[in-house]
Amino acid sequence: QYSWNTNQTTPSIKVDSAFNYVVSVTNCSGLVSLDSVQVNINNPEFDLGVDTTICFNNQLVLTSDTLFNNVNYSWSNSSNLSSISVNTPNQYSLTVTDELGCSFFDSIYVSIDSSLFGLTLGPDTALCKGNSLGLANPISGINSYTWSNGLNSPSIVLDSNATYILNVAKDGCF
Repeated sequence: QYSWNTNQTTPSIKVDSAFNYVVSVTNCSGLVSLDSVQVNINNPEFDLGVDTTICFNNQLVLTSDTLFNNVNYSWSNSSNLSSISVNTPNQYSLTVTDELGCSFFDSIYVSIDSSLFGLTLGPDTALCKGNSLGLANPISGINSYTWSNGLNSPSIVLDSNATYILNVAKDGCF
């Protein structure tokens, strides 16, 4: 006869929580044998974070917020590394499976802010001193302008023979 500390009386039991399970077995002679097993539930839970947007031409490293030992990583892009670097808009998912076959899944959508893509000062050209130079097709929402001569305005008046470079920033993207 079987008697578990879970009040079950079958030769085997199904468990779903961490616990020290004890069984006593009474044979036909009335001798009792005891045995126990400590069950630990390994649940590789993690979070990839909330959906996010990155700047055009930037990289984002995706990794779980929890470090694991003795697990297999399986990303939706076929990588088996613990983290991946992405730079394209997509839904990325990760499944972590431990040595017991327990697994957990999470996903994150990465979008790209490409609002600054294609901004140009126009083709290289010769301009006269006193002419203005600025973006050929400016967009709204630009937070800062930084010219190679140190000025910080949407356009500049040329004052010398030089190559002019403009860096713009919009919502953290450069």
